[in-house]
This record gives sequence, C-alpha cells and structure tokens, in this order.
Amino acid sequence: MKNITQLALGILFLLICSVEIAHAQIEPQYNLYRLNPQVYNPMTAGSRGDTSEVFVMYRQQWLGIQGAPQT
Repeated sequence: MKNITQLALGILFLLICSVEIAHAQIEPQYNLYRLNPQVYNPMTAGSRGDTSEVFVMYRQQWLGIQGAPQT
C-alpha cells in the first residue's frame, strides 16, 4: 500500500511539473498588446474613429543567443 501511495504522489508531482512547463509558453506579441489590440479583440478594428493608423513593430529579445525568437 505504501508503494502505491508513493507512486501516485510521484505521478501527481510529475503532472504538476509538466503543466507548469507547458504554461511557460507565451504568445510572442503579448508584450506589444497595447500597440496591436486586434490580436486579442478583433472588434477593436476601426474603433478609433476616422483616423488611420499603421503600426510597424520589431522586437529582438535575448541578443547573442543562437536561435533566439524574433517578433
């Protein structure tokens, strides 16, 4: 009975750790959401009145690391 309890606790611990690892993946434009609200709410397109806006965004994080992501 003790072995089954230890096995169940071990499996539960591994599941909790794997969920946290999967949760670590974020959307690449999350830090720029104020500049591009259409990513999260498409209804905001055209909601700023009669003005036209063009956004050009470039971001490079983790400079010097080979294979670093770019948005």
